[in-house]
Amino acid sequence: MPKSEPQVEPLQEIHYRGQLARFRVPAHWTVEIDADNGDCFYDPDSPGTLRLNVLTFATPSTTRANFDVPHKEGRRVLETCALPSGCHMTVTETITAEDGEPLVLHTWRLGYQAGSLVHVYVFTYSYGLPLEAVQDELQLLDREIRLMHPAPATDV
Repeated sequence: MPKSEPQVEPLQEIHYRGQLARFRVPAHWTVEIDADNGDCFYDPDSPGTLRLNVLTFATPSTTRANFDVPHKEGRRVLETCALPSGCHMTVTETITAEDGEPLVLHTWRLGYQAGSLVHVYVFTYSYGLPLEAVQDELQLLDREIRLMHPAPATDV
């Protein structure tokens, strides 16, 4: 009997604030754009919400950005690495609570530095989910965030 292919979830590509970043989330997820509080992406039938905030800086070309994540009580660093996109990534996990319910907050901080005037971007994705939640979404998000394409460098 032939082995069946694993089902691949359809994905939608997000062009964050034009082309500042491109990444994918499941196609059935709701996308809420909020310039003041950051955008969020979620499955209406799941307790998790992915949020994205981006900080952008311009600095002299002789300055190297430090993308280290500062220590915070209760935050555990899961991984620090360089990605093929040129981003420096740190993944952390924090156990917290929301409305009295225990929550795991996964955070991916991607730093990117490019251009002759050196544009520095810090992309912070955070995904909170209940402790007992299924990890499938978390694995999918981790894979897709690692594949994010930062904005091409532009000199002003």
